Amino acid sequence: MSRNILKEIGRFVLRQPEGDGDRVADPIGRPRHERARGIAFPRRIPGPKVSLTMIVRDEEANLPRCLETVRGLFDEIVVVDTGSTDRTKEIAGSFGARVIEFTWADDFAAARNEALAHSTGDYAFWLDADDVVDPPQRKKLRSLLNRLERGDEAGYVMPCATGRYSDGAEVLIEHIRLFPIRADVRWSHRIHEQVWPALERANIPLRWTDILMRHTGYADPALVARKSERNLKILYKELEERPEEPHVLYYLGSLAYESRDWGEALRLFQRGLIGASCDAIRADFLGWIALIHFNLGDLPAALDSCTEALSVSPDEAGFWYFRAEVHRQRNEPAEAEACWRRVLTLRPARRSYGVDPRMVRRLARRKLAIVLAARGDLDEAAQLWREVMGERPDHPARRLSWRLGAIFADRFSRSVGRRQPLDFIRGCLDGWEGDAGGGLRGAPEASAAAAGHLRGD
Repeated sequence: MSRNILKEIGRFVLRQPEGDGDRVADPIGRPRHERARGIAFPRRIPGPKVSLTMIVRDEEANLPRCLETVRGLFDEIVVVDTGSTDRTKEIAGSFGARVIEFTWADDFAAARNEALAHSTGDYAFWLDADDVVDPPQRKKLRSLLNRLERGDEAGYVMPCATGRYSDGAEVLIEHIRLFPIRADVRWSHRIHEQVWPALERANIPLRWTDILMRHTGYADPALVARKSERNLKILYKELEERPEEPHVLYYLGSLAYESRDWGEALRLFQRGLIGASCDAIRADFLGWIALIHFNLGDLPAALDSCTEALSVSPDEAGFWYFRAEVHRQRNEPAEAEACWRRVLTLRPARRSYGVDPRMVRRLARRKLAIVLAARGDLDEAAQLWREVMGERPDHPARRLSWRLGAIFADRFSRSVGRRQPLDFIRGCLDGWEGDAGGGLRGAPEASAAAAGHLRGD
């Protein structure tokens, strides 16, 4: 499910309003559009043939940039146009694409399956018009395509960056981008379409890669609002057709959650949980239910749902982090600390969709550093904070270290003397003084407050 519960936990943890976490300015500029009339750009490496498949409508602003970033990677380009009134079809043709006109019927899976039906490759790779592949990722993708072998079928999962959290960490989801073209492998669901159920039925394994795609379609709030309205309409249409389908109930529940309609969201997620077919999907539903109980102030129910989610997905760091937050709100510091420490012991779980586990570990280190410093364990706190800042040396959280230093100095200046808090502050910032904007230059107000606390002001 593409709107993973861990993404919402990330937003929750960072106290970011719903809807803002997955929007980010396009990280690369639009390349020069050099037309290659009628050329299919063969990969020139023997092996399975790979078709790039796309569905588009009125994408003249995005399509040149998207296709330019993958120029020369695929054996053919198949573009299904669902009713463009701009130059989209002309632009696609200029890149050598075969353009198929398709009547839109509020069904993304049907459009994607139309592209598969017109593809002649052994594998399909899909992109949206507002996706881009940065140059380092393009090299990785070319290498993967050249390593494909006949008789070794698999679906390939790739992370997709859709925006940033408030701490600067990327919002990542994972998509099955590359898979075999077979009669029994087709997309399903009108909206938030999926191909993994078909791959699972066909016993085609998944393989994870670190080839990052970048989705740039959330920069325009008005466009996002229109898409949400469209999505809601299509979801209700599919709900009429399949009233107990967990996939539909999941996405309707997430939209109700974004609208802060806690009662409706809880009803939809609980209804979807009944039909959830595998542990990963059950865990997602339970995670949403835990978040709703938390927002309603029902901490015992939030803890119960989170515990149940961990019983079916015990290595999911995001759930352990959320459980720590529940314990913290219940004034159970030892239990919260144990959960944060558990996060740091876990290896990232590989699921069909997720968030960057490095962000979860970084947040757990930050929380532990604060708790340990408040308890007087300054050496371990300083080490944890160095690890946090070592991961993100360019992040504004450098300024936060001064504020933390002021708090620690105030708390301990009377009990452990004034040199130790000062050493802690210096330890936190050790090695960063030369960075642009680092040290005192990065946070003059906070550093002045810290100095005042150390003086006893």
